[in-house]
Amino acid sequence: MKFTVLDWDSHFFSMKIGKLDIESNDSEETLRKEIEGHANLDLLYIFSPEERPLGFEGNAKMNLVDTKVVYKLNLNEYSRVDGLNTPLVQEYKLPYASVELETLAFESGVFSRFRTDAHFGRNHFYRLYKEWIDKSVSGQLADNVFIVQHNFQVAGMVTVKYETERASIGLIAVLEKFKGKQIGSALLAEAVSASKRRNIQHIFVPTQEQNIAACKFYERNGFVKHQATHIYHYWF
Repeated sequence: MKFTVLDWDSHFFSMKIGKLDIESNDSEETLRKEIEGHANLDLLYIFSPEERPLGFEGNAKMNLVDTKVVYKLNLNEYSRVDGLNTPLVQEYKLPYASVELETLAFESGVFSRFRTDAHFGRNHFYRLYKEWIDKSVSGQLADNVFIVQHNFQVAGMVTVKYETERASIGLIAVLEKFKGKQIGSALLAEAVSASKRRNIQHIFVPTQEQNIAACKFYERNGFVKHQATHIYHYWF
């Protein structure tokens, strides 16, 4: 069991927030005492490798807010078949996030725990995802932002961060009215191609287990489940 004070979250949300990583063999009594020891917080994120009752059934302070699933793709096993109408993917070049890009960022987070947890105001969610796309465009959280335009409108986007041996997708979304036009697959293929050019072997993307459409999309494109984490919010 490991406790961490989350300075960035605390500052951004203007509340005291901490994170508790627990292991499968941590007892409920140990967990209870650990939580009681941080009563000075406003909110505690609890990350668990398995879904467990935690001895808090019926306690309104404790809620399972997300089952985070990380998908992994071995780039050497990825194959893409282009259709006749495969969308053209471009790199986003503006030095700021357009309103269209912000809208797509919000779309990517519809299952986010910061949106589904009613204790957070909706404004918190929008501020958080605007910050995410702004810092992606500026290069702080992403190395590339790729887009697909349809009738001069940005219809889809993906952000990618490269490391020495892996790449990570941060945000990916397609506007509802443009779904079914291979835009998501085209964006994913561009992220894969850009990673391969850097001799990267694997690409990772997180999503929420309850986002069934996203899970199926990644699985259709060769991704496999790599890790699952159950996330609880405990409000003091």
